[in-house]
Amino acid sequence: MSQVINKIISILIVLLLIFMINQVVEGKSSLYYSIINDYEKGIDYYKILNVTKDSSYSEIKKSFRKLSLKHHPDRNAEKSSHSLYIQLNQAHSVLTTEESRKEYDQLLINGIPWHENYYGKYAYRYTGISHDIRHVLFGLIIIITIVKFIYQYNKHHSMIKRAKQTDQYKKRLAQLDGDQDEISIVIDGAEKPTLSGLFIIQLFFVFPLSILKSLYTFVFINKFKFIQKTDEEREEEYRIKMGYTKEDWEYHKKKAIERMEKLKQSGKYKKYLRSKNK
Repeated sequence: MSQVINKIISILIVLLLIFMINQVVEGKSSLYYSIINDYEKGIDYYKILNVTKDSSYSEIKKSFRKLSLKHHPDRNAEKSSHSLYIQLNQAHSVLTTEESRKEYDQLLINGIPWHENYYGKYAYRYTGISHDIRHVLFGLIIIITIVKFIYQYNKHHSMIKRAKQTDQYKKRLAQLDGDQDEISIVIDGAEKPTLSGLFIIQLFFVFPLSILKSLYTFVFINKFKFIQKTDEEREEEYRIKMGYTKEDWEYHKKKAIERMEKLKQSGKYKKYLRSKNK
């Protein structure tokens, strides 16, 4: 029951992250956020330059030259003119660039997007991010995938190397006349990295498919009932996961039971039981 609930919670978190990523589709420049700040203050770039939304680039530039000469600090010492001169330059910079003018026109029509109004401009203000956030996240996923693969690969080969130095392995190798291909070394927690185990594959394919499989089993097979797996079923799943054949699995189980019986007869185990019963 808890496993199904955890998977449902996980898929809801993934969907939430996807929704947020789709909302914050692009990192913006400092110019964009200065436009937003001016928009919030009620500053209209078209009105400042005495032009309309239909004015051409040449008309905007002509109006800017005329007004900038009038309000230039060298010609007009009034404080209000100095502030207006700064706004004129900002308006000219925005309205004479095709991309920024298009963004500004969208602001006038649709207003500030909710994600920019709440955390977009603050993300830029405190982090300076000016890249498409999807590219940043995808790059991060690639880096995690590579680092995780290298770590698993090195860990696997290190543990295999250690296993081959044990007396048990050397004894088994001698029984097989030195044929290493006949010995299968399986180390729980240090498995050889595979294509399906790559982080990016797990994130975008294996994980969503496992969620869908669990939901399908819960709805169509179990009929909305939480059915616990038996010990035999869990053991069989573990055997398949570890890559044991049925014969190898029975052999390992037998050896594990023998080791446990041997442990129970040891003095250390008996001493542990006496200390536990005190």
